[in-house]
Amino acid sequence: MSPKVTVLLPVYDGAELVRGAIDSVLAQTFADFELLVVDDASPDDSVAVVESYGDPRIRLLRNERNLGQVPTTNRGLHEARGEYVARIDQDDVALPTRLERQVAVLDAELDVAVVGSWVDYVDDRGRIASSLRGTIDDFPQFLYLLLANALPLAHSAVMYRREEVLALGGYDESVALAEDMDLWRRLALHRREGRVVPEVLLRYLVHRGQQSHARGSEQAERNRRSSERFVASFSTAEAAAAAWRLATLDIDPPRDASAYTAALDRLLADARTHFELDERLDHLVKAHVARMARRGWRSDMTSAAELASWAGERIPAATRFAAPLLRGVRKARGYHGAHG
Repeated sequence: MSPKVTVLLPVYDGAELVRGAIDSVLAQTFADFELLVVDDASPDDSVAVVESYGDPRIRLLRNERNLGQVPTTNRGLHEARGEYVARIDQDDVALPTRLERQVAVLDAELDVAVVGSWVDYVDDRGRIASSLRGTIDDFPQFLYLLLANALPLAHSAVMYRREEVLALGGYDESVALAEDMDLWRRLALHRREGRVVPEVLLRYLVHRGQQSHARGSEQAERNRRSSERFVASFSTAEAAAAAWRLATLDIDPPRDASAYTAALDRLLADARTHFELDERLDHLVKAHVARMARRGWRSDMTSAAELASWAGERIPAATRFAAPLLRGVRKARGYHGAHG
């Protein structure tokens, strides 16, 4: 009989850390799972560490040669037996109720395809360096958070419906480093939803060896490409570019607020049609643009005022008067900082 959940753990050169991840999975309060470890031809003793457990809940697959994390994860996805797949990385620790809490959401909410949790990011001494919090209440908010690149889903903290992800072809290897965000976007195109369990269910170890540190600019570029491809699938190229500026909070260059808001209007109209939405997405995006305007008034008063107006807000006259003075102060400080 197949397990309810496959916990999918890709491993590469992880002998020093993987035991913590494995122990945390084996200690789960939810018992109906398999732990599928896929070793990507590790040069260290990772395989020996996994085999040392002798636990029947653990299945080990070994790549004959190093393929990289995304192909390795895809292999595990195709080999998984569970109805749901829970991802975890070799340097992370799941809290005991993680599987139990996430299974409950997917069992209860059939419109939800992926569920995450709150996450604590810890250093090598176990100290909390930062945290991931947030909620996803409904599909319009899920879509808005995707457009704003602010989705509170850490990849190693998610659980999703295996058959739905397989039907999409699994992870797209062409956008490796942003393959998780790309997958959530493709699920959204089918109007599938996400949720977040509002509890810390994963401790995520932060260290310099992670790909997000070593290849940050490459990750950002692939995420941009995925975002623009996502929006262009239901709207225009101009709307896709406008959406990415939402994600980067970019109102400075160039000073084209009118063209930008026209592209946003098109984006929202096409989204309402494609996804059969009410006005909630519009409200969320306009609130976001209003925050952009408040953030940007110091550097470009004209663009900020136009954006605020489009979003239904007005920048106070005192602020408009003070902006040129503050820009002068900032320039002066920059001058003295460079020469003083």
